[in-house]
Amino acid sequence: MKPTFLILLLLFSEMVNGQQTVQFSKDTNLCETDNWKLMWRDEFEGNEINRQKWYTFIDDENWVDGSVADPPIAVSARATKKAIYKGENVVVKDGHCTLIMKYDPSEWMGVSRNFSSAMIMAKNFEGTAPLYFVRGRYEIRAKLPRATGVWATFWLYGGGDKNNHGSEIDMVEYTPCRSSLDRLPYHVHGFHRGNDYSEHYETGGDYKVKNVDDWHVYTTEWDKHFIRFYMDGVLKATVSRYESDCNPTPLKEYVDDEKNVFPRIDEGMKMLVTLDYTHNLYSRQLAGICLPMPEWLRNRDRVDAKQPEQKFIIDYIRVYQRESEVQDYLKHND
Repeated sequence: MKPTFLILLLLFSEMVNGQQTVQFSKDTNLCETDNWKLMWRDEFEGNEINRQKWYTFIDDENWVDGSVADPPIAVSARATKKAIYKGENVVVKDGHCTLIMKYDPSEWMGVSRNFSSAMIMAKNFEGTAPLYFVRGRYEIRAKLPRATGVWATFWLYGGGDKNNHGSEIDMVEYTPCRSSLDRLPYHVHGFHRGNDYSEHYETGGDYKVKNVDDWHVYTTEWDKHFIRFYMDGVLKATVSRYESDCNPTPLKEYVDDEKNVFPRIDEGMKMLVTLDYTHNLYSRQLAGICLPMPEWLRNRDRVDAKQPEQKFIIDYIRVYQRESEVQDYLKHND
């Protein structure tokens, strides 16, 4: 099937707030219509995680100060000082993969934390480096832990540096306080990596989830011009490159990526699933608002020791791509 979405008039001569504008011809369709083809998956069969397919730690010098170690401090631990990832907290049994977080005072590289947690990040087929995915349909069937302060995520993040735009798609990012246990956030980020994240942009929102700790299928479609978020097959939110629907108004000037968040056409992203705690663990609800506890009121060790074990249970993860855009190095997975 031939794509019909690129009938464009590429008129980038004008700038709006430093951004390029584009106009479209009559009958332009920005939505892609090719069929989806299953290209990568894990059904989590067997009795242990497939270590040829997954890391249980972050193999990325941007996050671990140039060294690769097992287990490194969790991504969120770099911000919240909460947890250390351990491979033993990734449990595969009865066709499910369970990420476990618990009170477990641990040490890594001289750093002590009260909690250990778990994560998985996709490896390439040789098992030697992260697997970089491009546009596609990303799907996870899972039960999330319905608890204050957990941080359960299924996400993609790209490269980028101080000169090149990088991106992140938070397909599932559950970080509730007591007032938001039935809300599921989603985000799309654009940023420039460097000494800091001073150039950082994001858009997103949240939607209601009934019984988040029951089985649900969370799906994200990342196409050239739209990112769509679904739960159980129902569309919940859409992010558009041009802030338009499938059929833009002819000759109207649209700003190209007005929110500075859309992934580059050629950008590859790593795929991760993580489980951690956030600062909401120490928060309290007042009139429906989540408020942090003052430092002088906290006895963190005592609060931490009382936290129950949390589990992020995954039935499967599947990645589809448009038939016209299949990545060459995924083809041998047919």
